[in-house]
Amino acid sequence: LVGCESLYWGEGLKAGEVITVHVMDTEGIYEKCGSNAQGCAVVSSQGCIVYLPEYPNSEVVVHELSHCAGRIDRPVYE
Repeated sequence: LVGCESLYWGEGLKAGEVITVHVMDTEGIYEKCGSNAQGCAVVSSQGCIVYLPEYPNSEVVVHELSHCAGRIDRPVYE
């Protein structure tokens, strides 16, 4: 997963970075990430927590892992 992520986002993840992945049902994803989210990542000084659905496609996985490497999404206006 880390190798795939580094192909798409800058320097990629740092060696030794701690990434925790939580696999959740759709309702759990909505509770943690927002009502229309397919997944999300929370980055802190302790590492990166990635919340993914039970069967994510590769785009969702790479997108969320790229947040662990510093990617910031553009603002969404509702």
